[in-house]
Amino acid sequence: MAEKTDLNITPYYDDFSEDKKFHKVLYRAGRPLQARELTQSQSILQNQIERMGDHFFEEGTIIQGAQTNIDMDIYFVKVKAANPNSAGDTSVETYRESFHEKYVRGQTTGVVAKVVTSTAETTADKLTLFVRPVQQGTNASADFMFSATETLELVGYDANGTVTADSASNNDFEVQPKSESPTGRASLANIRRYCIRKRVLCQGCKTNINVRKIQWFTFFQSGFRHC
Repeated sequence: MAEKTDLNITPYYDDFSEDKKFHKVLYRAGRPLQARELTQSQSILQNQIERMGDHFFEEGTIIQGAQTNIDMDIYFVKVKAANPNSAGDTSVETYRESFHEKYVRGQTTGVVAKVVTSTAETTADKLTLFVRPVQQGTNASADFMFSATETLELVGYDANGTVTADSASNNDFEVQPKSESPTGRASLANIRRYCIRKRVLCQGCKTNINVRKIQWFTFFQSGFRHC
C-alpha cells in the first residue's frame, strides 16, 4: 500500500495485506467491535481507491489548479478585540466572520477596503482582517491604507465606486496602535489538488501570519492536507 506509516501496532493493529485478498469486513450484532476491524475496513476501502487511482493518475499528477494565482493586493489590519461602538456587540469575535466579502471605511483616512478574510485573536497574535483596498483615502495625505487607532465602519460599495454608509450597523473595528505595527502587506493564493501516495491531497497556500512582522515583503506557506 501507499501508506508508509506502520499501523500494525498498538492500539491500531492494522494487519491488512493485499495478498490475503480480503475485500470486506462483516460485523456481528451483539458482539464487541474491535479497533482492528474498523481500521482494516478503512484500509480495504483505501486499497480499492488506490487501484482506481492507478488507472487514471500517476504519482504527483496535478488534478486541479495547475495554475498558480497569488493575490498581491492584500493587506493585513490588526484590530482590537472590543467593539469601539458601545451601541453594538461588545466582542468583535461575535461578528468578525460576518464581515467577510463586505466593505469597511476608515473614519479618519476615508480609505475603503473589502474584507477578504480574517483570523481570530490568539495568544501569539491580534485579531486580524485581511483586506483589499478599493478606494484611496479622502484625507490630506490620500492614504492607501488605514491608520493606527482609527475606527473602521461597515459601508456599501457598488460597481460604480459609490460608497454608502450602513446606518443600521453598530459593529465596528478599531485598528491597533502604531506600536503594534497594525498594517502591512500580505498575500493569498489558490488551492491545488495532487495525487500523492495514492491519495488526492490539497496543497493550500495561505497567508503566513508572520508576514505581519515584516513590512513590504510578502510570503506564503503551503502544505498538504486531505481534501
